[in-house]
Amino acid sequence: VSAYLTGLLDIADGRPVAVGSFFRPRNIGPVVITALVVGIITEIGYALCFVPGLIASIMLMFAIIAVVDRNHSPVDAVKASFDIAKNNFGPVFLVWLVSALLVLVGAVVCGVGLLVAMPVAALLHVYAWRRLTGGQLAPASP
Repeated sequence: VSAYLTGLLDIADGRPVAVGSFFRPRNIGPVVITALVVGIITEIGYALCFVPGLIASIMLMFAIIAVVDRNHSPVDAVKASFDIAKNNFGPVFLVWLVSALLVLVGAVVCGVGLLVAMPVAALLHVYAWRRLTGGQLAPASP
């Protein structure tokens, strides 16, 4: 995940991207810890009732990106993701919904569609993160 997000962040930065761009992991330890924390919080939410788990997945969807992009600690990444989602709930919910629908459609197409849907959904998350935090985004190509 860390290496893959590094490649996606290179795309957002407008850097030239090659296959090797997706195999340069950053912050592996904090990414693993953040993933565990987000997973535990989300699973507790789903165990309590479906809705709290759904809300947790929306509120924490930027946590791992925050670790890779801004070198946040796991706790700071969770806080940053929560704050951004809380302050921009409409756009964040829309990003979550569109990415969930993309992945669903990709899964319905015999799973092969996931080869396109998952990278597009991940790039959508990176774009939303950068847009909502005022981070750098490469200008669109003509």
